[in-house]
Amino acid sequence: MRALTRKLEDERRDHRKHTAELRKALEAAHGENLELRRRLARYEPD
Repeated sequence: MRALTRKLEDERRDHRKHTAELRKALEAAHGENLELRRRLARYEPD
């Protein structure tokens, strides 16, 4: 039982770490997307 509890705790910790990494990457991608849209808007005719 203890081994299973420990394994679950480890997996939950790894999942939280992975989720945080993905969120950080998503934020960076959103920022890049915004910057590219702004650049594109400067070159597109209205």
